[in-house]
Amino acid sequence: MGRFRKRSTELELMDYPIEDKAEIFQNFKELVFINTYLGGPIHSLNAIRKLSGGQHALSVADIGSGAGDFLNYLHQHSAKLPNDLSLAGIDMMTEAHQFARTCFQGIESYSELVELDYRQWFKDGHFPDIIHASLFCHHLTDDQLVEFFQLSVKQARRAVVVNDLHRHPLAYHSIKWLCAAFSKSRFTQNDAPLSVLRGFSRKELEVILERAGIKHYEIKWKWAFRFIIVIPANANK
Repeated sequence: MGRFRKRSTELELMDYPIEDKAEIFQNFKELVFINTYLGGPIHSLNAIRKLSGGQHALSVADIGSGAGDFLNYLHQHSAKLPNDLSLAGIDMMTEAHQFARTCFQGIESYSELVELDYRQWFKDGHFPDIIHASLFCHHLTDDQLVEFFQLSVKQARRAVVVNDLHRHPLAYHSIKWLCAAFSKSRFTQNDAPLSVLRGFSRKELEVILERAGIKHYEIKWKWAFRFIIVIPANANK
């Protein structure tokens, strides 16, 4: 049980330079399937829908947008959101945007894809209503996550929504077994269980938020082993 006491600092394979595009595409394909069928996107949608009540227009920036599946998910469920919906996916990874364009053809007709560090995108003067990050924060160190929260609450006009992993033995062993049985990608087989080890306890999230000076927030646990964090804009004041 010792490995679950604190966050792993081991990098995932996808955090290194990509040498084989076909290999990472297979990984993205499997991650989209896993995320969809473990119910992750619905929790983010519900949080965003609640925050958008009464608005006629809504802009959402998905930080670390990866395969583009959440952008596509929001588009598919746009009837539940304000009519004037503006989406942007921010990710530094070239291959992620390439996969999104291939897997979700026409994605750029309803979402901007930006290949950039989120910090630079913020500096460029973008202030979306909602800043969303799903399965992005566990890729960051605690210090990097403090910075992310500090910057995001200043940049979001309405709120920051984070959807990430609860580090738990059942989550780890379940995903490890599923990947060993069904995955064809060494990236998925390595990174999916490691993602859980890089995930969080509730107390760790509370400490990180406190370090970031965030005074007002809500953390909810959702199946399957997700923490949903909602932080009002300017929650550090």
